[in-house]
Amino acid sequence: MDNKIYIFIPITYLVDGILGKFYVPSKYSQNILTSTCNLFYLASQQRTVWLSALQRVCIDHRAFMPSFPFENMSVKELEHAALSPSQLVDRLKNGSSNKALEPQRILPFEPLDSEAQPYSFSWLYLIPGGRFLFTESARKDHIALWDLGNVGTREEMTWLPVAVIDDGRLVLMDACPTADETGLLLSTYYVLHPLILNHFTSSSFDPWQCQVVIYEIYPSTPDPEFTPKGELNVNALIDISSNAGGCFVFLTEMDEIVLWNLATNDSITWEPPIIVTIHKPTH
Repeated sequence: MDNKIYIFIPITYLVDGILGKFYVPSKYSQNILTSTCNLFYLASQQRTVWLSALQRVCIDHRAFMPSFPFENMSVKELEHAALSPSQLVDRLKNGSSNKALEPQRILPFEPLDSEAQPYSFSWLYLIPGGRFLFTESARKDHIALWDLGNVGTREEMTWLPVAVIDDGRLVLMDACPTADETGLLLSTYYVLHPLILNHFTSSSFDPWQCQVVIYEIYPSTPDPEFTPKGELNVNALIDISSNAGGCFVFLTEMDEIVLWNLATNDSITWEPPIIVTIHKPTH
């Protein structure tokens, strides 16, 4: 007669326990719970648990899931990626201010251009997840996408861009995931007509015209390439915010807010009852 008792626990409960619902980070142990509870120790050895845990972390922190090669990662690599955010936050909150927080690994970013010369850029945008980076060339002649590799898997970083937009007019603004969260939507713009100054009052009454151009790219495919997905004319653009799936919000110099749905190509403009001020970084 089998006297063993079998306990079946949903994987979501195990993930909750591992990620913090019942787990308190400790500077003395990577996961103190797995050292004191047989159930969680056994769970911590299962690949499916850590796959679910890392996926949960990506959702909670809005990280771009293709940043992690889930199917090619070992259990230890999945564990490291899933626990690192909470451990970093814990160290920042509770660590000694007299001791510097040393990175586990330092990867110098020393990219090369198409002619194997040192590459310089004037603006960059790192996609949440830490793997994919957009840069605007210092020479203002193109925008590039880079694959920095996955630190947890010890992959080597490539020194050439994954894909390039050869258009010197474009200014890099923002990026967000596509609706299926497997690709990226890159927000750019260029000025159609420059600002015209009123020489009698030394003020600018005539707004400049900006053409917003959205590009789509799937960086995890074998041969990624930028594809134009839509354009919108915006007066006196000063800032942009994008949301996953293709909803964009623009703020103009005339204190107008423009909402644009890329999928339907519908836009609406209104003036808020209060003046909105955003200090846009120069680049």
